[in-house]
Amino acid sequence: MLNVRRVENIDECRELWNKMIPQELVSDLWEVRYCFHTHYRHKPCFLVAEEDNRIKGFLPLSWNTETGWRWMFGSEAVPAALFLVFTFIIPESPRWLTKQGKKDKAEKSAICGKN
Repeated sequence: MLNVRRVENIDECRELWNKMIPQELVSDLWEVRYCFHTHYRHKPCFLVAEEDNRIKGFLPLSWNTETGWRWMFGSEAVPAALFLVFTFIIPESPRWLTKQGKKDKAEKSAICGKN
């Protein structure tokens, strides 16, 4: 059975990191990751999925509790604004117009791409 656990102990996180992440780039080194955690005062938090005492999945997490929510909220504002603008620009589909009983507009939309 698959068991998912949360690891926050710094020594266990280091051990998991060195075991699971190939040391190919500078950013792959535990020392770089540890500097990030200590500089920003983040506690490391890893999610580990295990089955029969063997690691099947590993997800290192990081979250800035002071300003992270602001960045998340701001990054969602851009797609929302685009959606709002395109709602008024993109025409209705011929299928929707037909279902609404507007067959003339549906034919015109299918032929010209406009209402």
